[in-house]
Amino acid sequence: MEIKDIKPNAELIQAVKTVLLAMAYTETVRQTVHAYQVKHLYILMAKDDEGNYITNPKRAFRMNDEDHTLYVQSCHEEAIKAGYNVEFGYCPLLIAEDIERKAKREMVDATKYFTGITSDQILNHSFDKYLKFVDCTIGFVTGHPLFKNVWI
Repeated sequence: MEIKDIKPNAELIQAVKTVLLAMAYTETVRQTVHAYQVKHLYILMAKDDEGNYITNPKRAFRMNDEDHTLYVQSCHEEAIKAGYNVEFGYCPLLIAEDIERKAKREMVDATKYFTGITSDQILNHSFDKYLKFVDCTIGFVTGHPLFKNVWI
C-alpha cells in the first residue's frame, strides 16, 4: 500500500472524535477539580511528614490520615456541588483522565488496519513514542479531507 492510499476509515474517524471530546472534557474537569482541591488544601493547612505545608494536590498523599480523611470528604462535597455525580472516594478528574486514556488506546488500536500494530505493542516499546503516535494520529485524521465535514 502506498502512503497516498491511506485514508482514515469510519472507525478511526469516530475514535478520533471520541478522543477529542474526552480531552476537552478532561481539561474542563481539571480546572474545576484543581480549584477546589487547592482551596481545601489551604483551608486544612495540612503538612507533610517533613513539616512542609501541602499546597499542590499532587502531593496530597503526603498528609497524615486524619487530614487526608477531611480532605477527601471536603473534595467529595465540592464535587457534588459542582454537579459531578460520583461515589464517595472517586475523583471526577481521575474518572475523566481514565476515559481519555481508554479513548486514546481505542484510537491507536483503530489504526491497526494500516499500521499493523496495536497500542500494547507501542506501549511496550516506549511511552513517549506512544504519546507521539497519539498526536500524529489525531493530526493525520483531523487534517484529512474526510474529517473536514464531520461534526463532533
